[in-house]
Amino acid sequence: MVSTPIVWRLATSTEFDPKVGKNFDFAQDNLKSDLFADSENNPMYQRLIGIVFRKVNISFFYDSYRLNLKSGATLGVHKIVTTLPTTNNPFWKATRQVVYKFQGYQFITCYSESFLSLKFYLVPFQPAVWGGFFMSMVTVMSALSLYQKLKNIQHFSPLWFILANIFDEGTHIPRRLENQEFFRILISGWILMVVILTNCYSGLMISDLNSPLPGTNVPTSFQDLVCEEKQIVDSYKERTNLTDWIFTYIEGRIQSKPEAFNNSCYQILSKRISSFTMFEYVSVTFGVRFELLSIWSSLFYEPRYIMDLVSLDTVTSVLLDKGNHKFIPGNFNDSSDPSVNMLSIEQDIAKCGKSVLFLEESALQSVAYYMSTKYFWIKFYKGNDILNLNPFGWTFEGAGISRVPLNFQALIESGIHGRLELKDIMKSYWFPNTNVVSRLRENPLGLDGAFITLFILCGVLIGASVFILIVELRRILHRAVLVGTFKISYVMGRCFKNFHIKSHFVIIRVASHQKSPQ
Repeated sequence: MVSTPIVWRLATSTEFDPKVGKNFDFAQDNLKSDLFADSENNPMYQRLIGIVFRKVNISFFYDSYRLNLKSGATLGVHKIVTTLPTTNNPFWKATRQVVYKFQGYQFITCYSESFLSLKFYLVPFQPAVWGGFFMSMVTVMSALSLYQKLKNIQHFSPLWFILANIFDEGTHIPRRLENQEFFRILISGWILMVVILTNCYSGLMISDLNSPLPGTNVPTSFQDLVCEEKQIVDSYKERTNLTDWIFTYIEGRIQSKPEAFNNSCYQILSKRISSFTMFEYVSVTFGVRFELLSIWSSLFYEPRYIMDLVSLDTVTSVLLDKGNHKFIPGNFNDSSDPSVNMLSIEQDIAKCGKSVLFLEESALQSVAYYMSTKYFWIKFYKGNDILNLNPFGWTFEGAGISRVPLNFQALIESGIHGRLELKDIMKSYWFPNTNVVSRLRENPLGLDGAFITLFILCGVLIGASVFILIVELRRILHRAVLVGTFKISYVMGRCFKNFHIKSHFVIIRVASHQKSPQ
């Protein structure tokens, strides 16, 4: 006979305060009248349980490991893993489920590899504008060259005249040409266009000239974060049997000791879970390890079916776990205050090093808006894919005809559940200081940005001019080299001859000195 349980217990403690004792009755929890008050410190799920069980007047106790569960019903809130076999899946033992969201993970970063590019010199104008500009320049220069030849005008270069106008410099114009109506009409239109275009170009290009170098190789998916054995992803996509590789991973993780962090891999930062002393990224990889172990134990005698239950997200999570990624912030402080660690994570991410912020998909937009607003001069990138996307919700075991599942469903449909969850997300991910940071320059202007391209262009032009000078003066330089070589040879020959004569003279004097006593 189906009955209504008089006692409920908790089947998971992931989202609850670990300080709560096993004899704590959530139904007797003193909740404030305003559930959405900022001073409310109880976790969201604890408040929701208090609302439901106070309404039905049933006791609800905390028992994370279900040690004292001899009677009554069980309530849980967790990810509902659909990839585990039903026979070995504890989440499928529940007689009823209330799914209220799909939980997955994304990342945000500002890391990119800088590269040298001269493209920003062409960006201010579209190709049509550049085409019109060069056509006008060629037309004016051709007209002036033709007029110069017909009128036999000396001491005037149309090319240098055009270039001087473009770079806002003056040049010599013969009086004979300056007094011609043809020249005045032609140049008036050309100068008007050049003045407008050069000012527009300078205004549009100056911001890019002061900006950092453009970036490339920006990570867009979790597969880009993989540090070791990247070929495994391609093997999975090609439907290669990875059963032995998975078994080696499970066996290695069970037996091996923790390895040192690999500094060449991405640093994957995440918040600390309130009820555990571990980071969220570590918790997710540990959960994937548990899922694989459950799949392996249930299909130990039929391993050929394992690949049917392993997804690409699972393979990616395994590769991230094997990469020995650093997940501890630089200024980590083992403090119970989450704002201290979140501030350390924020500072590490804002350095734009090889690090990403690993967070829930539901919090991505809020955190991205916060970071982009506070560090407005930094461009942040969001990952495109969602890792380990699974249904998440409440599970009820032994509920019978109790109205507890219906009351939880009512909280979801009324919007109370969603608002409390959003408030909890903002509290757990939000950083302590929301003030906009002023951008401070250690140096007024350095060579670590696009400004270095000016020196590159200048060096290229100087090198080209030196090369042309050598080509034009090759005969003179060749003659100078020959003359210099001859003079050096002559001087060295004279020096060698004088040295030889002096040495011979010294030898004669020494010999004569030795014969004199005899």
